[in-house]
Amino acid sequence: MRFGYGSQGSTKLHKPVHFPLELVLGRELLVSPNTEWLRFDDASVTAIGTGKVLHNQAYVLIYKQV
Repeated sequence: MRFGYGSQGSTKLHKPVHFPLELVLGRELLVSPNTEWLRFDDASVTAIGTGKVLHNQAYVLIYKQV
């Protein structure tokens, strides 16, 4: 969940986060032999369809230190 913070405390944000279907990552992060979307869930990695990717309840996309 995402929250906004102000003088009255925290408020849950309901606005969806939009992200592109295409993301350029370095080879050290992910190399896939085909165009599948992969779900990394703790110790398991499974292929998933685009329909599972495009929903409004994504947990973590990508974090990068800049």
